[in-house]
Amino acid sequence: MMPKITYSDKSRKRVFLWWIFFGIFGGHRFYVGKISSGLLYTLTLGFFTLGWLYDGYLIITNNFYDNKNKLLKPGEFIEKTVGRLIFRNKNYLQMQKRQYENDALKWTPDNPDHVVGHYNEHNNWSDYDNFLFKDIDTSNLIALDFGTGPGRNIIKFNSRFYQIDGVDIAQNNLSQCKINLNNNQITNSKLYLTNGQDLSGIPSNFYDVVFSTITFQHIAVHSIRFNLFREINRVLKKGGYFCFQMGYGGKSDGNFVTYFKNFTSTPKTNGFMDVSIMDEKEIKNELLNELQYKNYQSDLRPTGPGDKHKNWIFIKVQK
Repeated sequence: MMPKITYSDKSRKRVFLWWIFFGIFGGHRFYVGKISSGLLYTLTLGFFTLGWLYDGYLIITNNFYDNKNKLLKPGEFIEKTVGRLIFRNKNYLQMQKRQYENDALKWTPDNPDHVVGHYNEHNNWSDYDNFLFKDIDTSNLIALDFGTGPGRNIIKFNSRFYQIDGVDIAQNNLSQCKINLNNNQITNSKLYLTNGQDLSGIPSNFYDVVFSTITFQHIAVHSIRFNLFREINRVLKKGGYFCFQMGYGGKSDGNFVTYFKNFTSTPKTNGFMDVSIMDEKEIKNELLNELQYKNYQSDLRPTGPGDKHKNWIFIKVQK
């Protein structure tokens, strides 16, 4: 299991400003306690400028460490700079991974509400049973749970499938998932780690069903979701089903973006900034015309536990 991240006490905003105004002389390195490399930058004008530019890249993309090898804590200041946009998808995925890795460390079977809020309420939400796999005979099928977290859906739907595998962006989630599955005597599930934007390492044309709940609505970047939808098509067998849930109609707290928005500047995920479908034709046309799925079906339903969307929508398509 990965250790919880301990952040530096140095301000990332200040490091960024030191880098802009005095970085060519090593000012940002002196600030974080890297005296030797700071002196080298002073004598070589930022190690012939290349070192200064590279450090800027590390600061902007959340990869700059202090002299104690502690990562600078991300903040909203740099997330909103022009430089942040250059590396937007990479930084957004790093933010998501970091949050889920840390949230998963708090998860226990006796305290399951971390990562998946209202864990038990979701387990008892009947719409999952009635609409996620509506009109599909799932017996003897092999499925993949995208965004499996601690494995709640693998356990919930285990009796309906021959096998359910899981994929997640956080290694800590997969570690907790394995514990949760073992506690429920489920030993045949394969667990995959994803980089958050594709399904590399998962075989093509393999799954009868790929499903997902309360996951895609937390990805506020359309380009990432689009690539994941395309990758899900790849791993499905011909005629296989992609079944998923998303938020619909906006959110009562206003923290949402519309479907085609690529919103990368949020410092948090998992409800902090979601995507909400405002016009169903947008996702329907994308799935059918751009991604070449077929047989689109949907059900507009009440919002599930703990969520602030106006409604939920359950969508089913075939490869």
